[in-house]
Amino acid sequence: MIFTYCYLDLPDPPQSIIDAAYAALKDREEQNRVNALKQLPGYSEYQYRTIKAKDGSTFTTAGTHRYAISTEFEDWVREYFQQEPKGCGISIFDNIGPALAPHVDASRNFTIQYLLDLGGDNVETVWYKEKGKDIVRPDLRSNFDPSATIDSYDRVEEIDRVKLPLRKWGCLHANILHSVENVTGPRLAIQISRNTPPEHITWTYTSKINTF
Repeated sequence: MIFTYCYLDLPDPPQSIIDAAYAALKDREEQNRVNALKQLPGYSEYQYRTIKAKDGSTFTTAGTHRYAISTEFEDWVREYFQQEPKGCGISIFDNIGPALAPHVDASRNFTIQYLLDLGGDNVETVWYKEKGKDIVRPDLRSNFDPSATIDSYDRVEEIDRVKLPLRKWGCLHANILHSVENVTGPRLAIQISRNTPPEHITWTYTSKINTF
């Protein structure tokens, strides 16, 4: 069995950190980007690729951008997550399309997040297995080769889904193909990037799936 997501027993971020996160989104200064992937070969074509949906229609996938928050936030990450804050910050969907299509995260294996805005009334995070492939896909991390990229929902089968709640800490297995569906507005989240699960933190619920 492996897990797709879990909820964590952690306190809410201080209001000063939340305020700083909103300020960072207002400024959106390029030099404060913490997931700057533009320089990686193939990323520009990958970022807003065309996807074939389940009903046969096509859409342009949404993108995400992540910005540094504050030195207080960085110290908070060190205290609660026992790690350096590289890759951590406030994330926003750019709403180019209605979904962030099936992918694995380019720069991390696990994403810990605290949603400040859901991005719609029916937004779901969905995990997939590519047909004929393993569930956990380290081979797709920072791999923007068009032949490896999921360009159609026909290539995947659903294995789990959840409507993640507002203002609750969760850890997502980002090395499994996943999408974020039904996004209609800004989806904002404080995110912590990790390559290992946060085993020093109590997990209050874990969603597990068979490994097929």
